[in-house]
Amino acid sequence: MYADFGSEVTVIDLAQRLMPREDEEIADRAKAIFEAKGIKFLLESKIEEIIDKNGKGYVQISQGASKIEIESDAILVAIGRKTLIQKDLI
Repeated sequence: MYADFGSEVTVIDLAQRLMPREDEEIADRAKAIFEAKGIKFLLESKIEEIIDKNGKGYVQISQGASKIEIESDAILVAIGRKTLIQKDLI
């Protein structure tokens, strides 16, 4: 949604591929759709530190032996999702 409004969006994930619990073909198609909207992906990447300096956020990332730093006006952190199943519905 943010990319649709003109924001530059980068998704950082430890996983080897987007949506690893989903069918690989579906996950690859979803990634292609997101990339067509200009969303960037840094997969197999670990956030080492988030620093707030002078009103900007800096995300320090490691990708194997490489180190990357991204400057940002805003940082959205998502920690995943959990599916809740009510036992009485099963």
